[in-house]
Amino acid sequence: ACESFTRDGIDVHGLPIPVSAALAYKNSSLVTQSDSNEQYIGQLAYYSNKGQFTADDRTDSDITTAVIGVHGSGRDAGTYLCALTAVVTDISKDQTFASKKDRRRPLPKDVLVVAPWFMSPEDNAPPTSSLPYIQWDDQYPIPHTFRYGAESTK
Repeated sequence: ACESFTRDGIDVHGLPIPVSAALAYKNSSLVTQSDSNEQYIGQLAYYSNKGQFTADDRTDSDITTAVIGVHGSGRDAGTYLCALTAVVTDISKDQTFASKKDRRRPLPKDVLVVAPWFMSPEDNAPPTSSLPYIQWDDQYPIPHTFRYGAESTK
């Protein structure tokens, strides 16, 4: 479990989003150049129980399960990470959740927990030396636009 159910004390990471993945991308002025010469629109903020990960990283070979917790309108991804990490720890102690195949319970070290953070400008994005964090307007055209698949504003 986390010491705090706030974002304080939990590292925020960023997943670079390439232009090629942003199918609805329309404004080329937002493109930022990366070291690998691929263009990115920014990075999606997220929290993880395993720290930062990228496509280039070699994954932890013990990971057998991934849990992704998407926050609601409160945009409290840090709370979701903490709660899901606590659930994973609790499940690892309960025989009910053991695999039917080998009766083995998932161990916390085998579970990747990720909580993406769909930021709004009001969230005061943490400082970054690389790509800007992408954000969604929290009021226009409707409240909580990320929940409805709206385009990011940055």
